[in-house]
Amino acid sequence: VDTVNQVASVSKVFTATTLLLLCDEQGVALDTPAADVLPELTGVDQAVTIRRLLDHSSGIQCDLFDDFGPGPDAIGRYAAAVPGIGSIAPPGRFFSYSNAGYVALGRLVERLGGASYDRVLARRLFGPLGTERTPLRLDEAVLHRVAVGHDLGPADPGASGSGATTVTRVRPWIDQRSISPTGGVISCVPDLLRLCELHLADGDDLLDAATARAMRVRSSTTPDPYTAGPGWGLGLTDCTGPDGEPVWGHDGRGVGLAAYVRIVPGRRWAVAMMGAAGHTRPAWQELWRELLREQGMVMPELPAPSPDTSIDTSIDTSIDTGIDTGIDTGIDTDRYVGRFSRLSQDLEVRVGDHGGLELVTTPTGVLARFGQPTTAPLRPVTTDVFAVRATTGVDAAVVFTDELGSTGRAARPAYLHTGLRATPRATPQDR
Repeated sequence: VDTVNQVASVSKVFTATTLLLLCDEQGVALDTPAADVLPELTGVDQAVTIRRLLDHSSGIQCDLFDDFGPGPDAIGRYAAAVPGIGSIAPPGRFFSYSNAGYVALGRLVERLGGASYDRVLARRLFGPLGTERTPLRLDEAVLHRVAVGHDLGPADPGASGSGATTVTRVRPWIDQRSISPTGGVISCVPDLLRLCELHLADGDDLLDAATARAMRVRSSTTPDPYTAGPGWGLGLTDCTGPDGEPVWGHDGRGVGLAAYVRIVPGRRWAVAMMGAAGHTRPAWQELWRELLREQGMVMPELPAPSPDTSIDTSIDTSIDTGIDTGIDTGIDTDRYVGRFSRLSQDLEVRVGDHGGLELVTTPTGVLARFGQPTTAPLRPVTTDVFAVRATTGVDAAVVFTDELGSTGRAARPAYLHTGLRATPRATPQDR
């Protein structure tokens, strides 16, 4: 358990906790426009406040993963690029996860803390918490036991042997200093649990108690309550399940690694798990489901796809019988088909060979180096909600939301929401 690894997006909990500590000390209100306290964001809508960056309702694009160098100005240079990447929606319209927004918050940590991000966190959070194995730099990580990330990939078609279709491959860490506030913190399970203890103790005299409790109040609501939970607080995810007992935490998934934390304030217990594999989510879900069952609680989960509207892909339509073999799925496919696009990812919803909808996902930009286009069937769950089998091996939600009215045709959803991110329709003709 003392092995360290990157905790990916669980880094955001460290960033938010430190930022709120500094805002309290210096009297910075959370509803202050971010550009008023962060010159790098000059030109960003004044409705983009610190609060909206914290709860992912800023509307700022998500995944800018360009490398801004190894120097101490890396986070500042990234933050200065944020106004140029644009938005997917007006501020406050709805929840959409934003890694870029959290890098901007990391730059605010630097400005309020008067030092680089890693030094501010070391002095103001890691030291007081007593987290002995939570560095931010690879040259510090190698002083500890370090996990190498792994992932599943296609087997070499020319290789002989077991006939396996997948192989385990080593995946290097993304060593970019600029993404430290959103995904670059390095830690281990005991140190993650120490962070959980801080929040279970309402700040534990390090963070103001009222502020610590405010982090666990839903500030934005997501149209996809299945992936992580119904909404977001100030740096913590609302992971409350159908039973209604409050659960808070955060998930992190990187290239070849994963991390998960959960806290249940009413029962004063917490869980942390890390994995040196990008396909760790099924194991996490099994563990968390079992632990909650012991407590009489239930985790948020995507309902099973509807059996009466699933697609039977076993039907052989290759024989020309003169009979229409189109499958009646009971779904208005025209409502959903089209292209959706955001920074670092293109999505296409189309009708597949067997009459049902399928989703084509294409990583773009920097992310294109880490993945190939994938095609998977969309299995209907309920109105505007579908299930797609993710590369992690579990069903992921695909939610269509925010209808667009148009003359002469039925309204069509303007956004596809999956992986916590909202993706707008790409072109006017798709609308």
